Amino acid sequence: MSLYNKVVDCINNWDEEVFRSLHHPDFLLIRETELTTLEDHLKEVFAAENPSDAFLLAQSELVHENPYVMESRIYHKNNTVTIIVGQKRDGLIW
Repeated sequence: MSLYNKVVDCINNWDEEVFRSLHHPDFLLIRETELTTLEDHLKEVFAAENPSDAFLLAQSELVHENPYVMESRIYHKNNTVTIIVGQKRDGLIW
């Protein structure tokens, strides 16, 4: 099973420990205006009423995945696209 599918499965069958285990310890989330550590990212996702609202990958469509990176996209009704590029390290989200 691909890492993308593992993450989506984890979100759909919510399990905090599995979610944490899918992330590399050196994980950093880079957004347009901020940098978030693994612990801060986990707090944000774990605090959400619905984890998929805080972790957009579960709402996306996989475009490409290889041993180093996965790319997915969310197509919005207003004709915009959110592109999610996740690097992988040791088979985990990095």
